[in-house]
Amino acid sequence: MKTREEALIYGLSFPNTYQDTPFRDTNWQLVRVKESRKAFLWIYEKDGYINLNVKADPEWRDFWRNTYPSVIAAYHQNKEHWNTIILDGTIPDEDVRRMIAESYDRITDSPSRRIYEAVKRIPKGKVATYGQVAEMAGNRKMARAVGNALHKNPDPDSIPCYRVVNAKGELAGEFAFGGAGAQARLLKEDGIEVVDGMVDLKKYGIYKLAETGQNTDQIRKDKARKDAVSALKEKCTEENLWNCIVAFQEYPFYTSSGLPFHYTLKVGRNGEYTKELFINRRENSKSLSWSSVRIAFQKAMDKKNTVFVRPKEIADVRGISYSYSLLWRFGVITVPENVEKRMKGEGE
Repeated sequence: MKTREEALIYGLSFPNTYQDTPFRDTNWQLVRVKESRKAFLWIYEKDGYINLNVKADPEWRDFWRNTYPSVIAAYHQNKEHWNTIILDGTIPDEDVRRMIAESYDRITDSPSRRIYEAVKRIPKGKVATYGQVAEMAGNRKMARAVGNALHKNPDPDSIPCYRVVNAKGELAGEFAFGGAGAQARLLKEDGIEVVDGMVDLKKYGIYKLAETGQNTDQIRKDKARKDAVSALKEKCTEENLWNCIVAFQEYPFYTSSGLPFHYTLKVGRNGEYTKELFINRRENSKSLSWSSVRIAFQKAMDKKNTVFVRPKEIADVRGISYSYSLLWRFGVITVPENVEKRMKGEGE
């Protein structure tokens, strides 16, 4: 990618975007997101080359700058959050596209967006509580935000917010979902029985209590993990990978050499999970950055249909022995049978 036209065409290939030239200097072209009107791609010519300004994840910002001399701190923008890509032909097209895509993801990401995506995953014939939707969206503490987002549903035809009930199975107030009785009617059309304004969560809840008497919380976790892996296999995106990371907290993993470990995520001051996995391996603890997992994921995706015998065959990055186990458990990579046994905790 070397021309203004190529960059503009790729930028406009993302959903709900448009071109803008807000300055008197028409050298500057912006690609914005329609709903928020926020720009994720700035295109301009400088010193004989087309330059692109893109927003970068803080954990990837320096990685790109260190990898390519033609990726520098942003010109005329906040250098902590933005990079400039100089299209001088030294950066592979796939990495230019990846940086633009990351910028789009950063600009469009919001709790509401994640809530709407979570609601879309509630299957017909099932309901979920506000708390469950919050957890599916990555933060179990934002149940109240779920209610606020659903009452502002921008696309009721594809976001079935009527499938969300409170912790007791009670329907929302009559003012919601199009008027009196609307939610009950829509649920009945899904095949869900509504009695006295309530739904039986044991029968219709997305996490139904198993007849085995297994712990309800464990059933919920297992179901969330299975759903997250299925979504990742269907669409291998970093967003779905992150959903797997969230779902598999405290899961008993093993490295390729058979060492057991698990991880947790911490919640920051803004109520969101921090992008760092805290690894607990026997008596020792260490952290694994989300950026390292993402690099391993992208490298693995570039080598599809490869059987990875050792972790560093994917990428030589910090914490690759842990990322190797995660990617195998999530169904992203294939490993030899003897390695698989060790990562199942079965030894040789």
